[in-house]
Amino acid sequence: MKAIMKERRAKERIPRRKKVKHGLSGTNFLGYTLNISENGLAIESQFVFPCNYRIVFDLYSEIGIIKLNGHVVWSIKSTPSFLPRMGIKISTSIKELIHTSDSLVISGRDILILENK
Repeated sequence: MKAIMKERRAKERIPRRKKVKHGLSGTNFLGYTLNISENGLAIESQFVFPCNYRIVFDLYSEIGIIKLNGHVVWSIKSTPSFLPRMGIKISTSIKELIHTSDSLVISGRDILILENK
């Protein structure tokens, strides 16, 4: 009999590759998002931080740079299969995530449109 695993994620992850600059006090390191959700995102970067570190990051979109902050909830060093990556829980006020066939819209203090290309 197969065991059925319950999905741990409370919010839908939407795959999007967007440029991100991140760091502890300034945005010194370059990375790219793997996916984005209402309250977090996964980043692939040559430099990742350990769990519980608070970071700031700039998310680049078609309408400009969105400044966010959060903390690292998971971190994986590089393997032969992929670059280092980390999961970030966003602390900045983001109230809504709308996913349509055309775009992903995040609203709160800032509005961000991530085109589905």
